[in-house]
Amino acid sequence: MTVPSLSPMDRTQVIGLLTGGWVAAGCAAVAELAIADLLAGGPQPVSLLAERSGTLADPLYRVLRALSVVDLLVESADQVFALAPAGHALRTDVAHSLREVVRRGGGPLASPAARLVESLRTGRSAAEPVLGTNEPPPALDDDQVLRGAQRLAEISVDGGVGLVPLLGAAPAVTGTVLVEGHLAETVRRRIEEAGLGERCRVVVGDPSGELPGADLFVLSRSLRHWDDETAGRVLREVRRAVGANGRLAVFERIVPTTPALHPVKLEDLFLLLSGPGRERTEVEFRKLFDAAGFEVTGLVEPPVDPRAECRLEATAR
Repeated sequence: MTVPSLSPMDRTQVIGLLTGGWVAAGCAAVAELAIADLLAGGPQPVSLLAERSGTLADPLYRVLRALSVVDLLVESADQVFALAPAGHALRTDVAHSLREVVRRGGGPLASPAARLVESLRTGRSAAEPVLGTNEPPPALDDDQVLRGAQRLAEISVDGGVGLVPLLGAAPAVTGTVLVEGHLAETVRRRIEEAGLGERCRVVVGDPSGELPGADLFVLSRSLRHWDDETAGRVLREVRRAVGANGRLAVFERIVPTTPALHPVKLEDLFLLLSGPGRERTEVEFRKLFDAAGFEVTGLVEPPVDPRAECRLEATAR
């Protein structure tokens, strides 16, 4: 039997089937704000759309960017948007307009959708954080990440333990995982199941408070759960924890800056709906690192899978 080769767009299409609720919430908010009417005359920058709709440019851009993935809008350079053919159905001045139907909808996430418009106006999240604890840790290139580090540390915000494969590959290395109290037992169980209980300890504490010292600090899908202010505060604490010669390895999905279709844009819409976090571009990550006292020294991107994490490496400066 011939096994077909799947392209990134094939994967994006399947992922789109799983994200219908997020898209419905975004569509309902855009319909409420009459964005399609504002675009009826032609393309406009998101800054002008935000001004005319009474919203903030950054969260509005995140929603419009996600809707461009499902062909309701077309994004061009410099955050300029236009209506795609299907997007005209949300205009109020066309025959058989669907604006009212969509505005009153919101799909399975109807409650967050009802608050998404307020989120666009205030910048606050549409809901409390939703954390997943069943996603496996990302694949790590152990030798490239470790590079002689003997003491590792990590902040776990969702019960995952990215240190497990690293410690498993390096018997002489020790680790510390800082976690908030409600996830402590989950993290301890995962460490014990991996046979690392003697070399990896669990510390209960505040991620933005004092952190355990380490040669290498690993943040695996952590920054996406925090807004820029919180992420910056955590990174400054990480900088203090690693000292003058320490390193940082961050595993996160990166939002492309081109208008290309990409599933991470839909996932960013989910984060806007479900918590204070966000997906980020490479430039946004670099700004966070620089402000916290880190210099980015490398970016390793996954070869094919658009949902796989990139590895950002940084050293203290």
